[in-house]
Amino acid sequence: MSAYLQRARHSRMRVHALRHSAAAILITAGMPAKAVSQFLGHSRVAFSLQVYDHLEEELRQQTGERMRAVRGPLAKSQTSDTVR
Repeated sequence: MSAYLQRARHSRMRVHALRHSAAAILITAGMPAKAVSQFLGHSRVAFSLQVYDHLEEELRQQTGERMRAVRGPLAKSQTSDTVR
């Protein structure tokens, strides 16, 4: 493992940090919580959600931002369609 980490320029990274990084990548990629929990070997999905809830909150915020971004052009096109 240390040879791999040295090649990746993370010689001091610990296995726990790698697990956390993997979980973060899966969650932010939209992987369902149950699948992430099983991948990590957690016995309960609730535990995974508790540990990684901060990532879920970031995703909720991003979702709201994306919806507002999409809604803006849609709202404008609906307004212009009704004016014609």
